[in-house]
Amino acid sequence: MLGQPAHAERGQTLPMWVVGILTTFTLLWFTLDYANAIRWQVRAQNAADAAASSLISLQTSRYDEMLMVLYSADIDEWRLRNLIEAMDLAVLSEGGCANSGTCSSDYSQLRTAYIKVLNRYTSEIELLQGVLGSTTLSAETAAANAIVTAQNGGTLCGQHNGWDCGFQYTLQVAPTPRTQVFTVEQDGASVDVGTPGVGTLATISQDLAPAHLEVVACANVHPLIPAFFKLAPAIFQAVGRADSTSAAVTQEWLQPGQLSFPSNDPKYAGLTMQPTEQYVTTQSIKYSNSYDWYGVTYGGSGWTAQTGTDPGYTQSVTQPEFAVTTSWFAPMPYPPSGDITLTAGQCK
Repeated sequence: MLGQPAHAERGQTLPMWVVGILTTFTLLWFTLDYANAIRWQVRAQNAADAAASSLISLQTSRYDEMLMVLYSADIDEWRLRNLIEAMDLAVLSEGGCANSGTCSSDYSQLRTAYIKVLNRYTSEIELLQGVLGSTTLSAETAAANAIVTAQNGGTLCGQHNGWDCGFQYTLQVAPTPRTQVFTVEQDGASVDVGTPGVGTLATISQDLAPAHLEVVACANVHPLIPAFFKLAPAIFQAVGRADSTSAAVTQEWLQPGQLSFPSNDPKYAGLTMQPTEQYVTTQSIKYSNSYDWYGVTYGGSGWTAQTGTDPGYTQSVTQPEFAVTTSWFAPMPYPPSGDITLTAGQCK
């Protein structure tokens, strides 16, 4: 053996190379299979998150629609109150119209404006009632089930409002009112939730309570490489589970009579959002005590933020003020409830 030439030992490296190559390909195969499982699991969770947010937005969009219609109705109610006061003054020849002898014509113009605003206000209230009528748990459940059925049937595949079509979706928990819904009070110093006498547990209609729902997305996933030598991984299930709820995500406090559009607004640059409205033709001489009694002023006296040991806001009241405090709703993640067991046919 000692006398054999060196080239006689070269063939001994071939089995080592073969074993090394097979080991490398096996590890690569396991890596690809594992990466594929992770990719599908992440995709399943994203699909469930998107589906749950989409379905709960049936409620949040109605909440926001109600708030917008209510804001429009509030504006017109403010107009109506001011127009009624102006008509009363014109009938009594008060408010400045007697100076020009036009109280009768002023009353006629104010009455015409009042009827127009009243008709619009009536339409807004009817629209608000229509939105309220569709904001029920039964209606939201029926709509959510219809969307899930359409998605699973392929109707929404490829559409801008469709979900990931690689999964079968199940409405695991239908829209259900959240428990422990509190009223909230906020000022410049604090936000009070659950404080005795402030932010106490709210009692509201179950149809109007913020709801939550749960969606399961599931798919039977085949391996990228069905078999490698005698290794044949089984089909696995990629499951995503998500719960979403309605939540007030922003709070707005505004005086539209004091706010102006940005200077770069393409249509209303620099204009007051809710300017004073005039309903008589010669309003320039209709003033009494330097106040326009026949116009509709949204006013606002300007609030000043206070800092220091007692933060908050102060104002000097100099004119009527129309102020709005409201919230905007959006879907928010919510903890799923309990364990689930998948049934036959629940995965695509």
